[in-house]
Amino acid sequence: MFIKRKSSFMLVLVFLIFGSMIFRPSITLANKQAMFTIRKAEAGEEVNEEEGYFDLLMSPEEKREIKLELFNPAKEDLHLTSEFFTAYTNRNGEIEYNANAESYDESLKVKLTDVIKTSSKEVKIPKESKVVVAAEITLPKDIPSGEILGSWQFKVRSKKKQEGIGSIYTITQGIKITVDEKCEEVNVNLLDVWLNPTYPEGVIAKVQNDQPMIVEDVEYEGYITKKDSQEPLYQISQKKKRLAPNSYYDLLLKLDEQLTEGVYTYNLKVTTPSNEEERKEWTFTKDFVVYKKKEKTKKEVDERKSPNKTKKSQILYPIVLGIGIFSFLLFIVGRIKKRKESERKCGATKGKGKRRYKRERR
Repeated sequence: MFIKRKSSFMLVLVFLIFGSMIFRPSITLANKQAMFTIRKAEAGEEVNEEEGYFDLLMSPEEKREIKLELFNPAKEDLHLTSEFFTAYTNRNGEIEYNANAESYDESLKVKLTDVIKTSSKEVKIPKESKVVVAAEITLPKDIPSGEILGSWQFKVRSKKKQEGIGSIYTITQGIKITVDEKCEEVNVNLLDVWLNPTYPEGVIAKVQNDQPMIVEDVEYEGYITKKDSQEPLYQISQKKKRLAPNSYYDLLLKLDEQLTEGVYTYNLKVTTPSNEEERKEWTFTKDFVVYKKKEKTKKEVDERKSPNKTKKSQILYPIVLGIGIFSFLLFIVGRIKKRKESERKCGATKGKGKRRYKRERR
């Protein structure tokens, strides 16, 4: 069991009891006692029964029920929520089990979330007790051979003050389904290269693993040149990376300075795995274009430097304008009212003078 702190207000316990070849998280001990624990209870036929995660061996059209035991050592009931995830390769070049990707590679035909379900996402564990939860896996007839990777996650929100406000404990159980047999032939592609317009600024090479298998110990060696030039402008080197089955990795080469307008060439060598007997190597060359950047106006520069100030100004201007218009209207109304009062007093004075004149003539 591993415990991982996400923020000062959120604590995540990650229990991906994958072997070191499946899951290698960076972990920090943040609490000596977990709120609850889980253990594999029933799995059916597996590739390796000794693994702590579900290492299932299945066939097309097969239905399988898997079970987990959840233990609550506390002296109060726990209410959990559960969710399934399909693994993918994240921006760090590692396999991500604790979230679903924004988009999946086109080569991934069947996701774990497509074939697994549970009767209820809510789970209650009575105090100092255990419960057994089950999930059902149903594989389609036309599912390709190979590996499907993902996880079954459980969350509970802590109410203890010493654990921080809104602390959330998460335990994730790994699930790997091998359909028929494991795929043995690794294949890597370079799909595209482009200049990343957002922070961090750099050039992204989209590397694809189009096979239903985990690829371990991936090494990347790349450099950028001007088209038809041999002089490297920027270089990148990464080792001990991994690729999830049927996934892509956005390999980011960070830039110190903005590339000028023109055509560039990205040269990339991908090697896997590290041992010489099974070592495979791919070499890619792909051109990409950097277009002339639009010159920013002074207003756009000021807005980028002080976005908060700009937003405040956008809110303040209508308020000031409204107050000004309102004040002007009050001034006009006051003047009109004052003029009418003056005319009324003047009329009254003239009337008194006429009556006095008539009395004198008499």
